[in-house]
Amino acid sequence: MERRSSIDTVEVLRAFKPRGAGILVPAGLHSVETEEEMVEGLSFPAWRRVATTVMVERPGLSQRVQVDPAELAAATAKPKEA
Repeated sequence: MERRSSIDTVEVLRAFKPRGAGILVPAGLHSVETEEEMVEGLSFPAWRRVATTVMVERPGLSQRVQVDPAELAAATAKPKEA
């Protein structure tokens, strides 16, 4: 199965603790890696996300944390203006 990955930098506006992770992702800029696999059997190319991870860096510690894309979207969303 063909796989691909992309790395982006995102700004986390609100610190959050991903479900199932024992680490807090603090507010600030973070590297996010998205891994996808090709959906086979279709007449056109399509990709399905299989993992999203955030790099959390602290003095003396770098750790990749798997996150739910919806949790990450909520933590990076700018507040709506009233």
